[in-house]
Amino acid sequence: MRLIPAILTDKREDFQQKLDAVNDLVSHVQVDIMDGEFVPNTSLFPRSFAYATFSSLTFEAHLMIEGHQWNYLIQSLKTFEACTRIYLHWEAAPDMDTMRWALNLIRRQGQEAGVALNPHTQWEAIVPCLKNLDAVLFMGVEPGFYGSEFQPEVLEHVRSFSQTHGDGITLGWDGGADQTSLPDIVEAGATDVAVGSALFKAENVAEAYAELERIQKPEA
Repeated sequence: MRLIPAILTDKREDFQQKLDAVNDLVSHVQVDIMDGEFVPNTSLFPRSFAYATFSSLTFEAHLMIEGHQWNYLIQSLKTFEACTRIYLHWEAAPDMDTMRWALNLIRRQGQEAGVALNPHTQWEAIVPCLKNLDAVLFMGVEPGFYGSEFQPEVLEHVRSFSQTHGDGITLGWDGGADQTSLPDIVEAGATDVAVGSALFKAENVAEAYAELERIQKPEA
């Protein structure tokens, strides 16, 4: 299981500070990109963090934006060598054809294509586009903010998907992962777990990360 720091900010200085805080801890981060339409919050767009220093870090982009902006954002992210995966929200797609087209565009750019599902979306909805997917991101909270309320019923969504379609597809989790919930998230079958407020609101990011690592690998 991989712990992935999730960076959510609308300030360039804060973006770089968060990258620097985890640079020696991990090799991969998640960058949240929000348009103020799909979710009631905004964040930096690629043009605003283009000059950030990623060092050896790679990142996945979690696009919490409406479908009419997908083409522009996906192609903007093509210019980032560090960007290895792009998640699109199922609920933001105007129709199935647009979703398939966007996922295939991501793959043609050489990046992994993923779909994010809000807590109340049933995973069965994405079955028609499974062959276009490399990853599924289950939202354990309503998206858009650090520290949103954890929704434990999503654990069963992950468990069910893992048992039915888990082979060959990365199972991601985003939202509400902390010292209390992490064991249940891992047990349900998530292999990539994004962690935001549990890291970046802690007094010491490195110590918080080490504690989460200890929890999810108790034998170590």
